[in-house]
Amino acid sequence: MSYSLEEFKGSPFLGDEMNELLSSQFTVVTASEKFISELPECLSNLKESVKLKPCIVLKEICELFMEAILDFDIRSDDVFVCSLPKCGSSWMQTIVWLLTHDLNYEAIKKINRSNQVGDFDELLNGSAAKEISAKLLADNKSLSESDALKMGWNEVFKLLDEPRVIKTHYPAYFLPRQIWSKGARVIYVVRNPKDMAVSLYYMLRNFFLADITIDDIVNGFTNETCCYSPHIDHALEFWRLRHLPNVLFVAYEDAVNHSFKTIKKVSEFLNCSYSDEQLNELTEFVSFGNMKKIQSINREADVAEMERLRGKKRPDAEFTFLRKGKPGGYGDDLSAEHIKKLDSWIETELHGTDFEFNMGKKS
Repeated sequence: MSYSLEEFKGSPFLGDEMNELLSSQFTVVTASEKFISELPECLSNLKESVKLKPCIVLKEICELFMEAILDFDIRSDDVFVCSLPKCGSSWMQTIVWLLTHDLNYEAIKKINRSNQVGDFDELLNGSAAKEISAKLLADNKSLSESDALKMGWNEVFKLLDEPRVIKTHYPAYFLPRQIWSKGARVIYVVRNPKDMAVSLYYMLRNFFLADITIDDIVNGFTNETCCYSPHIDHALEFWRLRHLPNVLFVAYEDAVNHSFKTIKKVSEFLNCSYSDEQLNELTEFVSFGNMKKIQSINREADVAEMERLRGKKRPDAEFTFLRKGKPGGYGDDLSAEHIKKLDSWIETELHGTDFEFNMGKKS
């Protein structure tokens, strides 16, 4: 195997409950030198410029389906929406789905989220793929378990409407290899780490109902022990691929502050031919206030189900999956000490690069 999996032991900054939750759901995956040397030529910037650190990803998916993901059967019209958690991927996947499905607003209000967008990080997809794989193995004794898992994974995603929109938080080098040979489109959404930290804090506290403080999150970010760490490397990998014709790099702050301009750029990237009037209508539909009203997007049923399963209520009664979406709003929750610590970490990690985060100031 050209990568290794190790137990994720949690973070010394988190309590026992949170560490137990994280260690049960996440694993640490490290790409070997052989893996890096075999990356496609178009990813040479990653080979030469990025020191690939171990990354923290979903345990159940990674352990069973990493090879299935790497060998995933790509279609040339697939669109991948990539980001770290709480960076605007739900917003972007809605835009992409509508652009690629004739601006069908009524359908997106009614369609089940799992039938709308494929998700490589969704445990339900892993469970469905396991069921299919088990049936394939029972029907064909000569089939290897590895091949059955790959076939099962592909079958789950064949159910999506075409063109398929697929979301993932995986780093660039763990995306399906065929993306680069078949030219499927990749849209990466980056968000400044300070806003991301606050949003993730509220998500873990109210969706996963974890006993966690904002101090825990800041320490987890700066010590790279949060889920999907290392965060800044994740952004830098896609930044270094932005020159590829099938990659679009989008800043969340630009997308919110200049929505029409961003949506038009995404539309052109996807080779859509909509009028400015149609794109203005789309811009209004995906405004944050409107998106919060759409149950399938705001995931209120998922939040309520998590409360039921965990046997307790979200501590912030007004919390919704789409919370505020305000660029540069981190100052409402982060102390001066938190901001100083995050700024120092960001400066260290970006030293020697040509990338900088947009901290949310409207221009």
